[in-house]
Amino acid sequence: MLSIGCALSPVSRHPSPVSLKRNFLFLTVITLLTVAGCRRDAVFKDMGDSTFVRTMIELRKLPVSPADPALRAQRRDSILNSMGVTAAQVESTAVRLANDPVLAARIWRAIEAPGSATPP
Repeated sequence: MLSIGCALSPVSRHPSPVSLKRNFLFLTVITLLTVAGCRRDAVFKDMGDSTFVRTMIELRKLPVSPADPALRAQRRDSILNSMGVTAAQVESTAVRLANDPVLAARIWRAIEAPGSATPP
C-alpha cells in the first residue's frame, strides 16, 4: 500500500492556542482592511467629488437668464451628459453635501476657484 505522506502526530492535529489567536488576528486584520478599502464616501456615492466639482464649474458658466430657456436646458443637458451624470445625481449629491458643512465649504471653494483649490 502506498502512503501519501499524511503522517500527523497527535500534537499537530490540534492547533495551539497561540496559533489560533494568530490566525484569528490575521483574519481580523484582512477583514478590516477589505472593509476599509471598499468603503465609499456617503456624500459622493453617485459620483466622485472631482466629477461633482467639474460639473458644477461647467454648469455655473451657463447664462443665468438666457433669451432662450430651451437652449439653456439643452446646454445643461449637454454638460451633464459630457460628465456622465444626471441632474438627479447632481441634486442628490448636493443635498447630502448640505449635511456636511465642513466638506461643503471645501467643495464650494474648489468650485469658486477651480485652479487654486483641490477637492478633498
